[in-house]
Amino acid sequence: MGEGVVEKLEVACDLPDGWFDWPADGSKDWPFGRIDEQKIRSLKPAELSKVEDALIESASSNGLDIEKT
Repeated sequence: MGEGVVEKLEVACDLPDGWFDWPADGSKDWPFGRIDEQKIRSLKPAELSKVEDALIESASSNGLDIEKT
């Protein structure tokens, strides 16, 4: 693509700056700086459920509602 086309597409599609440069696996979207995404994604379902429960409990004890409605 020519100079500036990508930036114009990002604006036209209401995408964040640099969106086309992000990895296709969505890793740019990972919100936790100190938690290893690959380790979380490699957990077994039961282990992942424990982490999810602990995160919800911790958020709730801090007055935060992070559960899906």
